[in-house]
Amino acid sequence: MGILAGLRGALRRRGNIPLMALIAALRGAGDHMRSVVWQPFALSLGIPMRSLGGLESAIDLTRISVQPIIGAASDAYGRKRFLVLRELLLVTALALFVLAGSWHLLLLGVVLVGLSAAVEPVWSTLAAESSGTAELGMTYSILNTSYMATGLIAPMAAGLLAAARGYTPVFYLSAGLGVASLLLVQLKLAETQRRGEGVEMTWTRFARSMIDAFRPRPTCGAST
Repeated sequence: MGILAGLRGALRRRGNIPLMALIAALRGAGDHMRSVVWQPFALSLGIPMRSLGGLESAIDLTRISVQPIIGAASDAYGRKRFLVLRELLLVTALALFVLAGSWHLLLLGVVLVGLSAAVEPVWSTLAAESSGTAELGMTYSILNTSYMATGLIAPMAAGLLAAARGYTPVFYLSAGLGVASLLLVQLKLAETQRRGEGVEMTWTRFARSMIDAFRPRPTCGAST
């Protein structure tokens, strides 16, 4: 009963968490719809199978390259603007997929998807800052469940829609979910790190953070 009571309390609480659960559900539906048709859509444009892996790698390369910069910038300038950017980048990428008739727009859309994915740690940070330390596990469980729950239905719906109407309606629907998520972030989500409250972003601090990432400090009590 204690766990159920904690869950009910977390969902009833005012603040970011209930709203973030709704945003996570919208995001989960859109992401899973896009992912289930992405590869056959690329192949339908004449992209060879060997190049498909390169496009997938471009998403990861973009995400990995930009993620440290976005993380440092969110500490200095706030979280919300980057979460708005995350949704805007994804909606733009989906629009490019709709317009794509060759690999050129497809590649640009892929880069935008990677940039959008690079903002994911900012989302996790805002969730942590919106939750009490004692309820952090519950918070992440709620958000991950919301994301995955819609993902149980969205792939099947996307597959049926693509088989009946083609890939374009799937991207339109996914983009519509992205717009809804964008509006919720912009209009309703509360900022947890306002500009000027965090550390100042400098290239020296950024370089030091990158070096420390590959040289973690030893944990307390570690044997020597």
